Amino acid sequence: MWRTALIQLNRTQLFLLRTGPDGRRQASWRVWALIFLLPVVFLVGATALAWDSYSFITKAERTTGEAVRVYAWDGETKDYSPVFRYLFSDGKHWPVLAQLEL
Repeated sequence: MWRTALIQLNRTQLFLLRTGPDGRRQASWRVWALIFLLPVVFLVGATALAWDSYSFITKAERTTGEAVRVYAWDGETKDYSPVFRYLFSDGKHWPVLAQLEL
């Protein structure tokens, strides 16, 4: 059903195909843009995500912490949420809640 609808749409609109002077169907510039530009767009997106991860890791600081309490959540799997307390370089303690699935 979808295939025939797309074929009918392409026959009337010729969005991805063009008809040459000899009557042959050929790929239009839109097909070539999809073939060559779409991978470039994905590569740029992957590079941006990799750069974001790299910059986050290089700016992160190691610190020591202790688990203050652990919450158990009931459900389909057993989830545990420990509350950590970290001591940062300015001398303040910050509680942080993390969720772990076991």
